[in-house]
Amino acid sequence: MARTAPVCAAISPPAAVACITTALLILASGCGCVAARAAAPGGAVPTSSLPPECDRYSDLLGPLAVRLEAWRAAGGVNASEGKRLRQEIEGGGEGAFVSIRNGQVHVLVKREGFQSKTYGALMLLHRLVSRFGRKHLPDMEFGIHRGDVPKPGAWMCFCGRRGELPGTWLYPDFGYYAWPEIMMPPWEAIRQRTQEVVERWPFAARSNKMFWRGGAGKHINTDVRGKLLRALENRTDIADVQAIPPFDVLLQRGLQGFTPLWDFCKHKYILYTEGNSYSGRLKYHVLCGSVIISHPRKYDTMLSALMREGRHIVTTVDNEWSDVAQIHSRLETNPQLAESIGRSTALLANQLTAALCALLVVPRARF
Repeated sequence: MARTAPVCAAISPPAAVACITTALLILASGCGCVAARAAAPGGAVPTSSLPPECDRYSDLLGPLAVRLEAWRAAGGVNASEGKRLRQEIEGGGEGAFVSIRNGQVHVLVKREGFQSKTYGALMLLHRLVSRFGRKHLPDMEFGIHRGDVPKPGAWMCFCGRRGELPGTWLYPDFGYYAWPEIMMPPWEAIRQRTQEVVERWPFAARSNKMFWRGGAGKHINTDVRGKLLRALENRTDIADVQAIPPFDVLLQRGLQGFTPLWDFCKHKYILYTEGNSYSGRLKYHVLCGSVIISHPRKYDTMLSALMREGRHIVTTVDNEWSDVAQIHSRLETNPQLAESIGRSTALLANQLTAALCALLVVPRARF
């Protein structure tokens, strides 16, 4: 995600997510996930298989490696667990079971289920192999769960419950590829459009109102979003928050009132809310280099697990958003602080998406 290294600056965006995916797989293989080779001597996190251009991102693995150590402490992941995951998919579960042997990737079982989320997750793995070749892939077997809510066991999931260890293995969500069912442009197209807006709207020129648009209906946990609306919908002096109708209704209206993801970047302060579990929009918000203000989160994605409080994100004291106005006031009276948080968030985004060594880190340990 960062553009500081000449060698990584030339890597295509899908490759940064690729570096993290590879590292995550390698971390997972170090735990025996599921039928992988032995861990590195002394219990160290194996990193020698990462491509040289990804070595500079090894510091990002710290928060992700915590899950590895927790799995080791719990006895690791054995072959019987791998068998269970595969049988669950074969029995009608949704997701994919993947085997990597001698650099060859085999999708042994795949059940798409709702929308094309499993396909998107597998395409990230394909991009990983295409970018870095096969020699960096560890021998292992693993199951990818395509659901929004993490499953118990050694699944690789798009999110995990915060504070739950050993928890699920984190895997980059399908949106890093595409989400065509809601007419979401491919990841790289959104990133490019976002960059265009960011260049036209430097931080100081952006609106100083806290901005949020989001669904609050079918299939979405509306509790924290409803509380946000109650806290701020009448505070038009400091906030611009609105619920949007379901996407099929928006289409019927010709997308009237719809705000594209890149236009969020015209605001200094972006409010983030979880949905059914995590919300996939966080990875788009960080591209803006704005200050992200969130309620206390229940779930972590590979991205949010790397975000530090006060450096990449600012969190309210509760789900009632009781101190959100005070947070806004503090940032407005200290514009240097606000802009520095925005810069740090943009730097993290660049490390994970512009240099694109990120996807390789996932196969090593997580998503």
